[in-house]
Amino acid sequence: MLGAVVDVLARDLEAARASASGPGGRAAAVSALAAFASGSPIDRLAWSLGLSHSRVVRLVDQLEADGQVTRARGTADRRTVHVTLTDSGWALARRIATARLAILRDEVEALGADDRAALDRICATVLSRRIDSLRAAERTCRLCEPRACGHPRRCPVTQAANAHRSAGGGAHGSGR
Repeated sequence: MLGAVVDVLARDLEAARASASGPGGRAAAVSALAAFASGSPIDRLAWSLGLSHSRVVRLVDQLEADGQVTRARGTADRRTVHVTLTDSGWALARRIATARLAILRDEVEALGADDRAALDRICATVLSRRIDSLRAAERTCRLCEPRACGHPRRCPVTQAANAHRSAGGGAHGSGR
């Protein structure tokens, strides 16, 4: 049953993202930039999305042509290119988040209080088991609403990433 629930919600969420941003991965890139990476190098965006550098460069080309991002050379390393959301990009990120959250809110609000609490516990347990690297945490956090998860103190993804960091784990991992 879990697989069916995940599949149904994933299709609805993807449709909402595409409706808000258009096809081609733009929503994921804009969401990641809004969550933590605006002003970061393209490489950071690439590994947080799980895409190749060249694919992210093409995404950034599209976003820049649409006025959603700007690029600038790094100051410490002139070989790097940093990507920053424009005001229009931030507005797009808000539209994407609003569309996603509306679907999730409808489903969660249809549950009783006990079921919502159980869902929260189950999701936190699954997330804490699945985050095995800092990259996996960033890949997951780009889809989150920080106020909902209690970031940073109550966030299960942040807690798992902190535990991984304390154990001496690096940025890499399976990134499940």
